Amino acid sequence: EFKFLCFVVYLIGISSDKKYLSSPNLRLLLQTILILFSLYLLDIKIIETRIDLLDKLLKFDLISIIFTAFCILILINGSNFIDGNNCLSIGYYFLIFLIIIYLNYNNLIIFEIEKNLFFLILLFILLIFNLLKKLYLGDSGIYLISIYSGFTLIDIFKSNFYISPYFIAVLLWYPAFEILFSLIRKFKNKFSPMDPDTMHLHQLIFFYLNKTKNFKKNWNNSITGLIINSYNVVILLFASIYYYYTKLQIVIL
Repeated sequence: EFKFLCFVVYLIGISSDKKYLSSPNLRLLLQTILILFSLYLLDIKIIETRIDLLDKLLKFDLISIIFTAFCILILINGSNFIDGNNCLSIGYYFLIFLIIIYLNYNNLIIFEIEKNLFFLILLFILLIFNLLKKLYLGDSGIYLISIYSGFTLIDIFKSNFYISPYFIAVLLWYPAFEILFSLIRKFKNKFSPMDPDTMHLHQLIFFYLNKTKNFKKNWNNSITGLIINSYNVVILLFASIYYYYTKLQIVIL
């Protein structure tokens, strides 16, 4: 069932890449229907946030599934937002899986290591080709990577009850924040939430580098991704030291 989900998500992405599915509203609708159906079928849902009122509501299956679908949709579309520079989105997910595999290696969290180690190696290979500008993810690639990562991290949290749910949130904070600030900008300027936005962090850094003479312009795309992930790796490593400590994870967020 999970393989089928990934395959259909890939089809939605490839249809977008090929301009067969150019409407963002229709893409969002298809994603929503598919994810709601998959969460119900696979019985994967977020059941704990350590916010008492929300946790009481999440005991109801329907609310839990809708809330989880909302989080997954933010992750998928936020990841698509950050997929504008070489090394950025692939590098970000590579860091996430490097950290959780490190925690597993030290017996701090338990999960199925083989498939996730394979996924880490695959991301590393993609990262090298992306750095050399020989490969691009497109919507199909980033949809596939983000939905696999989201479902995997929810499953890891369910299997390791002592992990703070906010550690998982910190691991996935960057795509979510891109959507948050994009929506704030659009509402402030009275634009539609579906309108394109050229004020994302990676775009601002890229534009700045293009104005300077310190870097070769043909490498500014990759340098932008490396700059942002240099910051991300510090935050994620610090969070991984205190993966069980909810209050500190909230501060980090």
